[in-house]
Amino acid sequence: MKDILQSAKEKFDQVEIFRSKEESTSIQFQSAALQNIDNNIQSAVSMRAIRDKMLGFAYTRNLHSNDELIKNAENSMLGGVKAEYQFPHSPLVESLESYKSDIESVNADLIADECKKVSDYIKQKTDAESETYAGKDISSIEVINTNGTDLTHQSSSYYMYFTLVYPGSASGISYCIIDKAFRSLDHDILDRMIARYEAGKNIVQPAGGEMQVLFTPMTMYALTWRLALGASSQSYYDKVTPIAEKLGIRIFDEKLALFTDPLDEQYPGCRPFDDEGVVCHRHNIIKNGVFEKRFNDLNYAQKLNERPTGHGIRGSMTSLPAPVLHNLRMQPGHTSFTEMVQSMERGVILESMLGAHSGNLPNGDFSLGVSPGLYVENGKIIGRLKEGMVSGNIYKMLKKIDAVEDTLHCTGSNWMPSILVDNVHVAI
Repeated sequence: MKDILQSAKEKFDQVEIFRSKEESTSIQFQSAALQNIDNNIQSAVSMRAIRDKMLGFAYTRNLHSNDELIKNAENSMLGGVKAEYQFPHSPLVESLESYKSDIESVNADLIADECKKVSDYIKQKTDAESETYAGKDISSIEVINTNGTDLTHQSSSYYMYFTLVYPGSASGISYCIIDKAFRSLDHDILDRMIARYEAGKNIVQPAGGEMQVLFTPMTMYALTWRLALGASSQSYYDKVTPIAEKLGIRIFDEKLALFTDPLDEQYPGCRPFDDEGVVCHRHNIIKNGVFEKRFNDLNYAQKLNERPTGHGIRGSMTSLPAPVLHNLRMQPGHTSFTEMVQSMERGVILESMLGAHSGNLPNGDFSLGVSPGLYVENGKIIGRLKEGMVSGNIYKMLKKIDAVEDTLHCTGSNWMPSILVDNVHVAI
C-alpha cells in the first residue's frame, strides 16, 4: 500500500489508499438438513485521489496492478466530481479488543454441528419449519493517506440467525446472536422464541384501526432507517429532512435515546476509526427525545463546515464512503418484553415485515406488511394475522412511546430493544 501511495502522490495533491480483507465461513440449515457451506477469502484495494479539488476513484482486486489503479483513478477525474475536503491526519488511535484469536479454530464442522443442534432442538419442541444461518468472519482494514494517517484494524465475529417458519407460509419468528468468538445458542432464547411461535399458530382476523404496535428488535430498522435519513448531514445538505431546523429541540418522547458508540468493546464490531481514517467516538443522535447532533462523512462535513463525526462508511469496495450510522444503539428502558405484552389492551407484535423501503423515507413515512404480526388482546397473544399493514409517520408516532424494553438484542451490526407505541394504524 505504501508503494502505491508513494507512486500516486507524485500525480495528485492528496491520496488515500484503503485496503480490506475478509475471510468468512457460512452455513445454512433448513428443516434440520444442511443446505449450503460457503468459504470465502477476498481482498481489495481502493484509491481516492484529489487534484485541483477534483476527485478520482478506483479499486482493484488485483493487488499487483498499482500502475493501472493509479491510471484508473486519474481517468475517473474526467467525471468532474468536486472534492474540497482534506483527508484526515490520524496517525494514532485507541486500540480496541475487537478480535478474538479463538475464532481461528472455528471451522465449518463446528458451525454445522451447532446449527444441527439448534435445528434438532426446535424440531423436538414444535412443528415449525426452521431456517438457521451461522458463520464466522475475520476482517481487517487499512487506511493510509498523504496527510500522515496510517491505521490498521482487525475484527472477528461469530453469528447465528434462526427463524421458526409457520408451515405453508414464508413468515416466522426470528432471532440473531453475534459475538467476537464462537458461543452456543442459549436454550432460554430458543424456548422464548418457540413460545412466541406457539402463541401465534392460530390465524385470527380482528377488526383493524388505531391500536398499539410492539416493534421487535428485528423490525426496528424500519424506524431507525428513517431516523438516520432525517439526522444525516447529507439529507440536511440536500434539503430533504423534515427536522432540518430541529437541532437542540425535543422532537420525540423523552424515553428515546439513539446513539453510536464504536469504541464500546463490549459489542462486536467495535472500531476506533471509520473507513476514511476519522477517529470514532460516542455520538448522540437523539438524547431524551432531543435531536442533539447530525452525523456526516468528510465530504458533507466540509460542505456544511461541520466537524467530521467518524461515520464515513463504504457500502462495498466499489463505492465511495457515505454517512452511515454504524454501531448504532438505542438506550434500553425499564420494562421486560413480557410486561410490555401484558400491558397491551389491543394491538400487534410486529415480528417481521415486508416493504421496509415503502413510503417517503426522508419524511419518516412508513407502510409495512406484517410478516408475521402476533395479535394481542388484554395482555395475551391470541394468534397471528394472516395479512395486514402497519402505517404511519415516525415523527408523529414516536412523540409518545408507551414503553422501551430493558434488554438490547443484536440486529446485525446494531443493538436494539423492542418498543411499544400507541395509536398506530393497522389495516387488516
